[in-house]
Amino acid sequence: MEYRNPNELKPHPISVKLYGDNHIDDIVESIRELGILEPLTITNNNKIISGHRRWRSAVILELDTVPVEIKTYEDELAEKRSILEFNCQRVKTFSQKMNEAKLMKDIVAEESRLRALSNLLQFREGHSPPSDITGKTAEIIGRQVKIGSERTYRKAEKIWDKAQEGNEQAIKLVKDIDTEDRTINGAFKELRDYEAEIQLKDIRSEMAKAGEAIPQSDRWCVEVADINTYQTDKQFDFIITDPPYPKEFLPLYEVLARRTSEWLKPDGLLITMCGQSYLDQIYEVLSKHLKYYWTAAYLTPGQPTPLRQRQVNSTWKPILIYSPTDNYKGKIFGDVYTSDKPEKDNHDWGQSVSGMLSIISQICLPGQTIFDPFLGSGSTGVAVLQHGCIFYGIDIDEQSVNISKSRLAKIK
Repeated sequence: MEYRNPNELKPHPISVKLYGDNHIDDIVESIRELGILEPLTITNNNKIISGHRRWRSAVILELDTVPVEIKTYEDELAEKRSILEFNCQRVKTFSQKMNEAKLMKDIVAEESRLRALSNLLQFREGHSPPSDITGKTAEIIGRQVKIGSERTYRKAEKIWDKAQEGNEQAIKLVKDIDTEDRTINGAFKELRDYEAEIQLKDIRSEMAKAGEAIPQSDRWCVEVADINTYQTDKQFDFIITDPPYPKEFLPLYEVLARRTSEWLKPDGLLITMCGQSYLDQIYEVLSKHLKYYWTAAYLTPGQPTPLRQRQVNSTWKPILIYSPTDNYKGKIFGDVYTSDKPEKDNHDWGQSVSGMLSIISQICLPGQTIFDPFLGSGSTGVAVLQHGCIFYGIDIDEQSVNISKSRLAKIK
């Protein structure tokens, strides 16, 4: 062990970049009381490899000398790797770990290049190159900087790279991981969902823009309108719809029932989906204006939907069927309908075309007219046209109506 004047030493630029100027108040007080107990590790040209905070404390305390151990390194690559090894037990933030990971990635890549060059030279000289099994780079780095498994490291790298590109959501998530408000896995899922949502918004926006210029057809007509004020002189064979389910929208069911009395042919049917949570209230308001006909079941695809307010995992939803006069004389139909898969690409609350077609094909005859006063993105309309019926629909959201126009115009 030797002693050097702290003013002769200089911080290693890699350490400054990786760890910055962390708080050293506690170290200053410890050294003031006990002195420097563990020597700094430096290179033979006075560059600090380990002990930057002890060195800064010594400068603050104006110590004449500090204990040092001098290490010699073959090259700059070995010097960089040594810094990482000296700091491997240090408590670090996610950002510090990812800065370490970037350096480690560069080191591993350069070491691999040098090994490949060495092996090539040996091969040219007639020697068999040694086997080189180093494992996956991501696994090596994740283990070295204590991020976790290869899979976890790759997730961390995706978050980090997005943050470096200026992605605001990723920047926020990096800060959250730094402060332990998020795990890497949780942040990755949040970023993935956020990016998917942005992509979905862009797709919907493009579809809506394309739909603006599409004219109405003799097979379908969709408009921006409010169920409360919409006026038409038409009467329809069926009203098939899916109003929103949250409690604040319950009044819409009574509006639907009242307007159905105006819009539906005397022998027609209202077929409306609803949630189970307020089913008793929906029965009551529909029955004020219409005659109850039947309750059918719509089997929902995929995993059960958790209804936390009722502690129920639901795999179906009711389809309530009402009539203005109880004089329905149409097809005999079944009362269980199924969907092949969920379809939420065009609307957050959208139903699948296969599910709506399951209903329409069992109840409606080709050529009949069907109206949907909660149009959404037009899945009901697509199914109506596929079955050879005529479709009308309204919605208060202009983007949804234009998306519907884009979809309906494609049905031949």
